[in-house]
Amino acid sequence: MTEVNTFSAAIDDVVTRSGRKDRIADILSYVRSTIRECHGLAFFRQDFVEDTITTAAEPYVWTHPTGFRLLRTARYPVFNNRGEPLYPPEIKPGKRQRDLDYYYYGGPGYYVFAGLSSGSDIDIGYYRVFPKLAYYALAARPATFSLEDNAWSYLTATTDAEKLAAQEQVSNWLLYEYYDTIIEGTLAKLFKSIDDPRARSSFALYKSYQQTLLSLEPSDSLNK
Repeated sequence: MTEVNTFSAAIDDVVTRSGRKDRIADILSYVRSTIRECHGLAFFRQDFVEDTITTAAEPYVWTHPTGFRLLRTARYPVFNNRGEPLYPPEIKPGKRQRDLDYYYYGGPGYYVFAGLSSGSDIDIGYYRVFPKLAYYALAARPATFSLEDNAWSYLTATTDAEKLAAQEQVSNWLLYEYYDTIIEGTLAKLFKSIDDPRARSSFALYKSYQQTLLSLEPSDSLNK
């Protein structure tokens, strides 16, 4: 079986293609940084999360969940005379807040929502970031993906929920759908660090793959 589309498979592929098993620690770091670089290219729709939070005070301080990147929008359970819900403006602390009943703003690790009584529901939409993935030895991988079978197999998972959790332990949508991009970006970094003459061509190919990612993957503008 040829394993692809997972973090551990990417590590193995780079080691094989470079012949540098002695740089395994660097390769782990380079795969993670390549994922982060590609993930930061845009606000991809695959990373958009919708949720509802319930206020416990006024104003309400909402602590970011794990994996939070940026708040896109908030909707209050307040309606105008046309029956339209209120989308409060984001107003930084200062004089502009004085004459407003409803607004929100962000700080380090939190957002403040003003104007609602305790127990009110706020619908939010935000972008998330990937959790860091661990490298697993072949016999211990919670999930693997076969190139030949085009299918997942699992170490212990049997239910749908367990299978999804196993997949999330070993991969993300960038690794799954743009695996070659992550491989090439990792090789470019490794080759540069060891003065390998393949560094230039590998980097050029990586940048080409990034452009393909941007052209194929839907993303959003932050203009509201």
